[in-house]
Amino acid sequence: MDTVKVLWAAVLLGLGTYLFRLLPFLWSRSAGQGNSPVVRRTLAAIGPAAIIALIVVSLWPNTAHMPTLLATLAGVAAVAAAKRWGGGIAWPTLAGAVAYGLCLRLL
Repeated sequence: MDTVKVLWAAVLLGLGTYLFRLLPFLWSRSAGQGNSPVVRRTLAAIGPAAIIALIVVSLWPNTAHMPTLLATLAGVAAVAAAKRWGGGIAWPTLAGAVAYGLCLRLL
């Protein structure tokens, strides 16, 4: 796969992720629900679901392959550390993805 296709895939995935968060919020506002507790809980659940999705995707292909397993453990540790240190959901997700990618690159 060439670089242009990878960049287009990244842009489209980023746009899809953005719309995945934005559209439920806009629909709830147009339905008159505003910022209801149900909407807030639903939107808050998307972040942890993304982290779990990253874990599943990294474990699924080859769990017996040692570099993949070590990279996954490093990613999970980075998520846990970033969550404990800074809270939120964006920084832990980013930290886990970076740790996983760096470990795969270095191993």
